[in-house]
Order: sequence, then structure tokens, then C-alpha cells
Amino acid sequence: MDIQLLALILAFTLPISVRALRSFFTFDDLMNLHYYLQRPWQALLSNFAVFTSFRRPLGSLLYLPLYALAGMDPRPYYLVGILLYSVNVALVFQLVRRLTRSRVTTIVATALFALHPMIHNVLFNFGAVFELLCLMFLLISLLVYARWSESPDRGRGLYLVSLGCFVAALNAKETAVVLPAILLAYEGIYGRFRAAPHGNVTAILKRVAPFFALAVPYTLAKTLGEEAYWRDNPLYVYHFDFTMLLNLSEYLTLATNREVPLSPLAAPISLALVVAGGLILRSRAMLFGCAWASLTLIPVLPLPRVWELFLYVPLPGLALAVAAGLFEAGRRVASRVLPQRWYPLRPGRFAVLLLSALFLFRILGAMTPDIDRARRVHYHERNTGWRPFAEQLYRAFPNPPAGSALGFLSPPFDDQTHEQWCLHFLVWLGLGDEVRVFRLPREASAFEKAAAAAPQARLFEWDGERLRERDVPPPSGR
Repeated sequence: MDIQLLALILAFTLPISVRALRSFFTFDDLMNLHYYLQRPWQALLSNFAVFTSFRRPLGSLLYLPLYALAGMDPRPYYLVGILLYSVNVALVFQLVRRLTRSRVTTIVATALFALHPMIHNVLFNFGAVFELLCLMFLLISLLVYARWSESPDRGRGLYLVSLGCFVAALNAKETAVVLPAILLAYEGIYGRFRAAPHGNVTAILKRVAPFFALAVPYTLAKTLGEEAYWRDNPLYVYHFDFTMLLNLSEYLTLATNREVPLSPLAAPISLALVVAGGLILRSRAMLFGCAWASLTLIPVLPLPRVWELFLYVPLPGLALAVAAGLFEAGRRVASRVLPQRWYPLRPGRFAVLLLSALFLFRILGAMTPDIDRARRVHYHERNTGWRPFAEQLYRAFPNPPAGSALGFLSPPFDDQTHEQWCLHFLVWLGLGDEVRVFRLPREASAFEKAAAAAPQARLFEWDGERLRERDVPPPSGR
């Protein structure tokens, strides 16, 4: 029955997820793709060298093959993103089922994770593939570790697989560095119920020690290495001060879809209340969910701003804590309120009723408007002019000779932000990195000089809907 329930949940996500196929590249996509293409072999080989400052090399295993196969067609990229999102839904389903042994809790937690309005950040921005990959390998590593820790013979095979998945998660995104702490939380919350000697502290520390042995030098490499983010990006300068409480309150507010605004003081109190609720209800799932969410938020709390997509990795823990709390509280109330004759109603039937309610909830569009609104505001409207601009450019100038000069009047990119680089990225990625790009009239004189020496020069003007070719002005003095 579990497979059928998971299939139904995934079917309910399709009306939202398939819309991502209409998305175009965002700035992050273009930047990441160009970064990997500059040094493709280093990008690929860095996956086998964890102690390197090369940024998120696991993404190259998707970006580079997709670029080789599909070029600048965004649909294959987003199809891969949808598949990764679906795999993560299945992994969350499996994890919650293993931790709770409750179909109702599993369905509620998986639905909260799969249909949370914040998922637009990972569905409609392929640049968030790092979050998708990071969460996927974190979940696989934890699931494999849990299976290994419960196996009677404790062979090395599963343990090494878990460790390898941790390496992959680290190469996907820095947030994965908290996995050793998550494993300690798992051992403390679930492992201590196993019989001695496997449940003692010394044995637990020995089992988790290799994960810490990877995490520590990895962290040093990413923060002190030649390509460390903080060296050239002020958005990655850490602030170990009140910023952390402000960010925590913002992330927890986002988790409620801004329905429950939390102040910097209320945010940690809310987490403490969830922990207290887990202790009172004796719900290990609530405690572990809170531990997952809190630990995966730690790496992003010191950053100077809040990115909504950073909520994606903590989201399974939040969903687990909420679902487990609702189920455990409801079960206790029901045992005191419901008539004795209702007890034979099995959890499977509850699951069917809940799925029916979820289906109606989904059809009525209770969550879809929020996801669509966020998609339009954050991604669709912002780059709606990029797709026709790029498509018309590639049709008008398909095979430029190396060293060609292209001039653009009124391109659809903001000159005052990082979007100014999108024009260069679209040209370099679609037409070749040896093509020179100029904005007119600001760079008119530079374009005039380059055009005089280039094997081919073209001048285009964007009027908001169409890319029109203009005559290249003759060099001054003629």
C-alpha cells in the first residue's frame, strides 16, 4: 500500500511541477553553467577531491552533460530538476515511514514537504539544483546509515555507501556539513533504545567519527581555500551576531508561508516549545524533526540575507515535526474522546480518507495560488523577456565566427544589478565565448573599434518583443 500512497502524492504534485518546463534560465543557471564550462575537467575531477575550494562540483555532473546534449534549451534541465524533486519526495516518504511506522504521519509530512509554497524556489529555478542534490544525498546517507545501524551483522558495505553519499552531499552544497550532527541526533533519539553495547556513547561516537573526519577539513577548505565564497562575495560574509536570530525568525515565518510572523525572540521559543511538546508526547519523530530543521538551518543563519530556497533542506524536518505532533496529539485525544467501537478503524482507512481530503484541498487550489504567485514574482516575470530575446538572437546569428563583435541597444537586462552579466552569458553560452559583447550607446566607441577589426559585426536593437538588426555605424572619420 505504501507504493500506491506515494504514487498518489507524486501525482498530486504534477499540476505544479510540470509548469517548471515553461521556465527559462535564471541568472544562477547562466552563472553556474559558465563557471563549469571554464574548467570542465577540474569541475568533474573535484568530485573526487572533497578537500578543495572548487564550488559545488557535483552540479557539473548535471550541467555539463545537459549542456552537451541540449545546449541552451532549458526544458531538459528543468525536466531533470522535476525528477530530482520527485526523488526527494519519495525519500522523505521513506524516511518518515521508517521513523514513525505511521501511514497517516507519513502522508501528512510528505504532503507538507511536497506541496509547501516555498518549493517554487527549487522547481522554477534550475540554479537550485544544488539544494535538490544536497537534500537527496543527505536523505540517502541517513537512510542507509539507519539500515546499517539496525543490521545485526553490521557489515562495512552499507556504512561505506552512507559515507560516500555524504561526500556527494558535501560536493553538492555546504549545508551538508551538518550531517554528522544529524547522525548524532538520530543515535541519541533512536539509537539509545537499542540494547547495549551498541547504544552506548563511545560506540556512537566511533560510528560517527569518520563523518566528522570528512566534515572538518572540508569546512576548512571551503572557508579558507582560494575560491572560498567570502573572498569575493559580500553575501557570503558570516555575521555571528543578532543577524542569526533575525534570520531564524524569517525562515520560520517562511515555513508558515508568512501566516504566522515570528519575532527574533519568538522564533527560538517556538522551537523550544516543539521540543517540549515532543518530550511531553514522547514523540521521537517530533524531536528528530526539530533537530533536522535546526541543524540544517545553522549554516545559513549567519549570512547577511535570507534566501527562500535555503528553507528547502530544513523543510523535511519541519514537516516531520508538525505531522508527528498533530498525529500524536490527535491519537491521544481520540483515545479519550472517541467511542470504543471506533478503534477497529485501521490506519490504512484513515490514509485513504486523508488522501481524499488532500485531493479536494489540492483541487480547490488552496496552495496553488501561493505557489503560482511566488513563481510569477520571483522567476517568471523577472526573466519573461529573456527567452524570446535569446531565441531570436540564436536564430538571427546561429554560427558566428570566432572574434565576432555584437552590439546591443536596449537589451532586457538591468544594468544596475548582476543581470548585466546575463547578456554576456547568453551570448557566450549560446554563440561561443570568443564573441565580444557591447552595450550601446554606453560602449559605442569600443564597439566601433572592435567592429572594424572583427571578422563579422552585427548590431541589434531590442524593442521589448522583437530583436531587430540595425546597420553597423561606419568607423569615425569616414
